[in-house]
Amino acid sequence: MRVVVTGASGFIGKALVTELLRRGHEVTGLARGPVPYAADGLRWVQGDVVTGAGLSPAMAGAGAVAHLVGIIRERRGASFQAVHVEGTRNVLGAATASGVGRLVHMSALGAGPSPSRYLSSKGEAEELVGAWPGQWTIMRPSLVFGPGDAFFGGT
Repeated sequence: MRVVVTGASGFIGKALVTELLRRGHEVTGLARGPVPYAADGLRWVQGDVVTGAGLSPAMAGAGAVAHLVGIIRERRGASFQAVHVEGTRNVLGAATASGVGRLVHMSALGAGPSPSRYLSSKGEAEELVGAWPGQWTIMRPSLVFGPGDAFFGGT
C-alpha cells in the first residue's frame, strides 16, 4: 500500500517510515524544504500542510495517511492554530479529494479544551479528524523519546 507520512523528517516520522518500508509499503514523505534523507521505496514531495501546497500530488494513489506534523513551540510565524488545525484541515481535504480511505493522526495527551493553546489546538484538530468520513485513528502520546530525539539530546 502507498502511505503518505506528513512529518516524515521528524523523530517519529523517520521511525514510522523505516517500519513501513520494512513491511513492504511504498512511502511518500512530505517535506517543506530539500529532501531530508533517502531510502529505497521512499519518495519525497515538497509541500506544506499549513498552505496545502504539495498535498494533492503527495496523496495521489495513496491508501493511507499518517499525519504526524506538529509543533511544541510557536515560532517563525508557525502558530499552533495554523499547524495543528489548518494543517489538519488541509490534510483531510486532500485525502478526501484523492480518495484516501484511512488516516492515522498524532495528537497529544490532554488534547481538548484548555487554557493551553497547544492542547486546545490539538483538540480542535481531533474534532476535524473525528468528523472525517474515512476510517481514522487518533493517537495521544505523552512524551516520546529515544535514540535521536530532540527532547533529551538523543543519543
